[in-house]
Amino acid sequence: MHWVSAMFTFLPFLSGCARWRAPRGSAVILVLGACVRPPAERLCPPLQEGELVITELRGKGAAGAEGLPWLELRNASGRELDLQGLRLRFRRLDGGAELGALVRRAVALSPEGRAVLSLAEDEARPAFAAYGLGEEISEPWFAAAAVQVESCEVLVDRVLHPPLPETGTYALGEPWPAAELATRNDHPAAWCVDPAGTPSAPGTPGQELSLIHISEP
Repeated sequence: MHWVSAMFTFLPFLSGCARWRAPRGSAVILVLGACVRPPAERLCPPLQEGELVITELRGKGAAGAEGLPWLELRNASGRELDLQGLRLRFRRLDGGAELGALVRRAVALSPEGRAVLSLAEDEARPAFAAYGLGEEISEPWFAAAAVQVESCEVLVDRVLHPPLPETGTYALGEPWPAAELATRNDHPAAWCVDPAGTPSAPGTPGQELSLIHISEP
């Protein structure tokens, strides 16, 4: 029974993960406890439908972080927001697959402001991006998809987009009052191709569209 005394000597160092019972003359009983980190606090940005609006989408472009897909969100709530806890879902239009990611740190967004979420990893995101989704989505999102923005059980915005352009971005033709954006972006006719920018940094991420750049899809 030398192995019993050895275990008895070792196990106190595992306090919190195991408990030791070894009554003299009885069988050895090892009771393991859980060494599990408590779940993270569930964060839900205080958002209602239409208060955060998808206004521009970029598909896969040139190599490098600037060429990765991204989407732009505009704050139509009239107040400052923190996007931590926001969930993005990308669903293929035929329903065959889904990608999703969560904003896992604070991202401040001023009233009427725009935040770009890139498929780059957060620490390697391009300068125009406020947050990188690359730790959770490791492949480009679908060419044609339904994109949803959610705050816990609240569906904040949803856009169905056709195959994204190879050059430029798929953009909501603005300007409209912020209160109308969520209604406007439901209509395919309100979206256009924005060919601004360069092959490595297409579109106008984080900026208001200039109408002279807009062309029909």
